[in-house]
Amino acid sequence: MHLCVISPFVDKKHGTERAIAELVEHLASDFGHAVHVYSQRMDDVEFSSTQESGRRAGSIYWRRVRSIVVEMGIGGLILWLIMATAIGISGWKIVNKLRGTSWFPIGMVIFWYSFLMLFPYMIGGIQSYEDFILNAYLWLLIGILFRLPDIKISTEIAAAESALAQSRQRWIL
Repeated sequence: MHLCVISPFVDKKHGTERAIAELVEHLASDFGHAVHVYSQRMDDVEFSSTQESGRRAGSIYWRRVRSIVVEMGIGGLILWLIMATAIGISGWKIVNKLRGTSWFPIGMVIFWYSFLMLFPYMIGGIQSYEDFILNAYLWLLIGILFRLPDIKISTEIAAAESALAQSRQRWIL
């Protein structure tokens, strides 16, 4: 049996990454499976050459994967900048629509978080974007940001209907 493990970071010295490395070694040595490990960053492991076929049972093939930006080239970088700029401009327009309302602080914080994640944190590398928790929050909050104008309108309508219903109530004796 051949197994493939994909992880952003594998290290034999620290926490979860160490557990992954130990599990891979356990599968290879005790059960005789051929395990291929692909990661962008690995510490304390010897890399396998690309000429190794991976047909031997009970062996581990450690392979380093290059960064996503390097893999996609200049075209991917240009598409990334177009996407991030479009999100930034659209988000700023929504924040301007919310100005002067109680929804403005929420919109501004979401816009600021998405701007930081898509531009300044990317200058040093794509690691912050590859953090699954931060990435999930980013896209969830961007979705909430784009729905804030509709939420604002629906709450205003609900408040107006409630005020109208209360003004129509009459006391009957």
